[in-house]
Amino acid sequence: PSSAAAESSKVEAEGSQTESLALDDLKQKVKTLTEALSALEDSQGGLADEVKSLAEALEKNQVSALADVQSLRRLVEEGETPKVTRLVEEVEALRRNVEEGEPAQKVQSLDSSVKDLQEIQQDLKTKAGSFALSRPLKELRW
Repeated sequence: PSSAAAESSKVEAEGSQTESLALDDLKQKVKTLTEALSALEDSQGGLADEVKSLAEALEKNQVSALADVQSLRRLVEEGETPKVTRLVEEVEALRRNVEEGEPAQKVQSLDSSVKDLQEIQQDLKTKAGSFALSRPLKELRW
């Protein structure tokens, strides 16, 4: 009888110890799951803010793109296509010139051309004046 009681006591102690270990294990799992849930909630809040920010940026881009499309449509409707094309080509040419470092050379060339044209104009005025003075007025009438 005493060995049965001792055996029973031993079984109860082992059962109690097993229950305690199982309870500790469950508590640890609950703690881990709670921490994971908190991390997910924090992450979800951050993602919600990021989604909101991206949505706002997308909306701004769409508004800007729509405004650009409307401007281009208006230009096309007003028959400005050749003008727009020409302006785009001029801008590209200017950009290339700036990138290639040609503006100073072009300015010098244009300045030289303007001086040549002014000299030619002055020469023509002089010749026209002397031609008019050398002819009688009757001959100058058409």
